Amino acid sequence: MYYTLNNGSVVDKSHLTHMIGDASKLGIKDVEFVFDKGFVTADNPAYIKEANLRFLAPCEGEEHYAPVSKTQAVIARALGMDLV
Repeated sequence: MYYTLNNGSVVDKSHLTHMIGDASKLGIKDVEFVFDKGFVTADNPAYIKEANLRFLAPCEGEEHYAPVSKTQAVIARALGMDLV
């Protein structure tokens, strides 16, 4: 487990590239990020894929079992995946 202290308020979704850089500088290769919904952007899953890392992210439930949630769709687009 690794953590840093930051001055002021840091927007989660814009800080991911710094966290990936920290892991690289420390020589940590086996990284798995655990996101809340604030981290899920169009770019962040792609950054993680490019760095060959893993992540977990919540996918909110949709009423009446919709096949794909909004969060899943954002992640799929960022990773270049098609969802059925």
